[in-house]
Amino acid sequence: MFKCQRCGECCKTLPIDIGYGDITRWNKEGRKDILRRVSFIDNYPETGYGGFYFEETLLKKDRVKSPCPFFGESGCGIYETRPMACRYYPDNHKNGCSNSGPAREWKREIIDKKQKRDLQKALNHFDMMMTILKVARK
Repeated sequence: MFKCQRCGECCKTLPIDIGYGDITRWNKEGRKDILRRVSFIDNYPETGYGGFYFEETLLKKDRVKSPCPFFGESGCGIYETRPMACRYYPDNHKNGCSNSGPAREWKREIIDKKQKRDLQKALNHFDMMMTILKVARK
């Protein structure tokens, strides 16, 4: 069983993708502070990214990738409501966590199915998700 050491290496090095469940949960929780940081990236495959992300966590040609905007000296500032991608890490990442060894294939398959369902929900409710993000930025 993986026990997170809360070293923050994943927060510093990985793109943080955001799902349908994350956006709707944060909307219900009134977490505009989080929603304001979410961007829709629609230029896949040019950049290798497509979907909703904390944009600063993406590698870009014109700047260095930044850590998650909610990661600080004391760790994750939104740990209790962190994105699903963070909850499933390292099992959703092919290289696993440097502190835990390789991800388990069987669990990653289960997570892949959940993420595909979440992506389909996002596509089906794209306009609603974009409206939530626009309202949060006001």
